Amino acid sequence: MQKLRNSPWALAAAGLLVTLLAFLVGFTFFFPAESLRPRLEAEAAKQGLRLTIKSLQTTFPPGLIAKEVMMSGIAAESVGVKLEQLSLAPAWSRLLIGKAAIAYDAALLGGRIKGVLQRPGPVTLQGTGINWHSALPGLSGGALVVQGCRGDLRAFWPAQAEDATLLSLDCEQARIEGLFGAKEPLLLGSLTVKGSGKGKDLRLTTLAASGGQLGVDGSGSILLNEPLGRSLLNLNLTLRSLPGLDPNLTELLTAFIPPAVDGTSRIRLTGTLAAPQQSSASR
Repeated sequence: MQKLRNSPWALAAAGLLVTLLAFLVGFTFFFPAESLRPRLEAEAAKQGLRLTIKSLQTTFPPGLIAKEVMMSGIAAESVGVKLEQLSLAPAWSRLLIGKAAIAYDAALLGGRIKGVLQRPGPVTLQGTGINWHSALPGLSGGALVVQGCRGDLRAFWPAQAEDATLLSLDCEQARIEGLFGAKEPLLLGSLTVKGSGKGKDLRLTTLAASGGQLGVDGSGSILLNEPLGRSLLNLNLTLRSLPGLDPNLTELLTAFIPPAVDGTSRIRLTGTLAAPQQSSASR
């Protein structure tokens, strides 16, 4: 034991441990977290996002916690999303193999999103309990509301030609509120989205709503761009009225989206993720 204590390797290891602990303690208590605010805001701006942080502080193990964060698009009409808390820390598993990456964990929209971001390199995202409300393009006063969403995304950013992308999203409940001024919501039931692709081409193989008053089936593609809001949409949706749908609403939908010979109505969504456009595709 005495020989081990006097070993140069043991002394070097002890010295390294003390240095590491001193660094960790120093980072936690003395690192000026506020100095990173401009950097975080600049990185968000590169993705077409405006970031406003009320509180920023360091944590142990080394990391950052931002509280009451508002995130919105650069455009003045963009709807903001509030993050109750955003935690950022080194992704130690990636660092061990020489890759600089950040692990993130955000509380927002009634749920949680976490994952790992490496730029350039792989990106992972897992979400649970997310609730979302968004206006629908081209529909008079209609807004899509989804609740209890869980999702998984595995991709590379920026996307290269051979990089694989996998997307899965399941929402327990989906509905459209205020469609044509209706007081009662249009129930869609559960919502499922699945997709995969390579490079910038993301193919949505499943886009379906079931168990509600209106059946929805769709597919299409998204051409990914940077910032993400500029990604191009090419989606085709088929709508089918089911028992329980208000006859007055059925009549309005028929007038707005003329049905095809088989009685279904078809919609095409184009434009960008930030500004989608809707047109009728029924024949």
